[in-house]
Amino acid sequence: MKAPFDRVIVVDFETRWDSKDYTLSKMTTEQYIRDPRFKAFGLAYKDLDQEEIVWVTGEDIPAWVESVDWNTTAVVAHNAQFDVAILSWVYGAKPCFIFDTLSMARALRGVELGNSLATLAEHYNLAPKGKAVNNSNGLTELSYEIEQELAEYCKHDVWLCEQILEKLTMEVEGGYPLKELKLIDMTLKMFTNPVLELDKEMLREAIVEEREKREALLEKIKIEESALASNDQFADVLRELGVTPPKKISKTTGKEAYAFAKNDALFQALLNSDNEDVALICEARLKVKSTLERTRAQRFIDIAERGTLPVPLHYYGAHTGRWSASKGSGLNLQNLKRGSFLRKAICAPEGYTLVVCDLSQIEPRVLAYLSDYQPLLQIFASGQDAYAAFGAQMFGIPGLNKKDHADLRQSAKSALLGCGYGMGWTSFSAQLLTGFLGAPPTALHGGQLQTCERERKSMRCIRCYENGVGKRRAALGHLICKPCGEQDALSVRKSWTVMQPYGKGNYQFVTPTTAMSDLRNTNQKDTRGV
Repeated sequence: MKAPFDRVIVVDFETRWDSKDYTLSKMTTEQYIRDPRFKAFGLAYKDLDQEEIVWVTGEDIPAWVESVDWNTTAVVAHNAQFDVAILSWVYGAKPCFIFDTLSMARALRGVELGNSLATLAEHYNLAPKGKAVNNSNGLTELSYEIEQELAEYCKHDVWLCEQILEKLTMEVEGGYPLKELKLIDMTLKMFTNPVLELDKEMLREAIVEEREKREALLEKIKIEESALASNDQFADVLRELGVTPPKKISKTTGKEAYAFAKNDALFQALLNSDNEDVALICEARLKVKSTLERTRAQRFIDIAERGTLPVPLHYYGAHTGRWSASKGSGLNLQNLKRGSFLRKAICAPEGYTLVVCDLSQIEPRVLAYLSDYQPLLQIFASGQDAYAAFGAQMFGIPGLNKKDHADLRQSAKSALLGCGYGMGWTSFSAQLLTGFLGAPPTALHGGQLQTCERERKSMRCIRCYENGVGKRRAALGHLICKPCGEQDALSVRKSWTVMQPYGKGNYQFVTPTTAMSDLRNTNQKDTRGV
């Protein structure tokens, strides 16, 4: 495949900043670059096929940008989200392809080690990144001496970035995978070339509506907002209703504290209490304490005032390899609640349609394939709904489906995905109580449990669809009948091997028959099966 570019340049910007109120440590990248105070002191660049590293002063940047054919030019940067956003938003330059050494390093080294330019320079035994002697903090204009020093500092960063790109590429046999480079490019362009728009009026109306609901709820229960906001006063309110305030051991301090957080299972139990007064007061507490939706709505409005919506995502941002919200972005577009006004406020530009799509049950599909778990693979191969099938086993309801058992299926989805990441029962129970991926809280009461038990007894085998699973097998979580289970067991037994001692400190793998024969001959009682 021919590359979509014929020139590759490494770029690094040096910009104005002020530790008091204009710095990336206190602002998002989008806020910082779109702020009226933004100013580029200059940039350094280097063509990959040339030796010279060039410094371009701030006033000369527009002319330099004009001289480059961006339709055939790719850019390399460390944290390209920042540098390329400046090129795009401030100077109107849109590189045809983006390489980001920070993204590549996260995938190859993991996210726990840190992948700053200085860290990578040390890791690859390169010259240290160093620091500028003269600080540009708070400066709006640079003296000749300070600019020269900043230029050398910036040029060194460009050299380091090029060297790190080479090291990262060499770490992978055959070079860094092209498909992964395309993913990095696409992820960065979602931020640097934003097209999504935000409905400011809808967001403002939603904020007003949320405030009115909160005020109406407070008026109904006749309790001051301050009493609900204070942990001690809220505990007193619960005591007046005859409820002992729930407590937990704080993970932060290790000491006993009130369990009043939204994700605390004991608080969720009160929120779903049969006592309407208790449930109402707990709901009011959440309305008072929960500012997430309001904060997000206001952040959306602020972004809309400045322009279109950049999508701030990190390629390989999580240790599992998934995307994560960009560090310091204050916004995660991956976890907006289903049906929320925040989702509805995101719009396509005029003349376009916004299409929402998703890979169907991709995580359990991949896990089933990697582990060669045939029962789950067969469910996918037959076109069944894996989450519904898991829910049928989990709740003992044959024929459980998305249409008739939406909430239960969503809970089963939480369980199946959680199993893939080793989630414990405490985390799972908390997710059921708080709601999973936008689903409402799920709690099974006496009548529902009896229904589950009746339907469990009549569950049919999901393999042959003829035999019943049987009450005892269903109670143990089986989805298939005894004959089908015995057939599966026979297939598994044929693939068994046994590990036994061989020589001093060594082991060998043999068939069960050989192992039993050796055991009889040598009486090796420490033979172990795996």
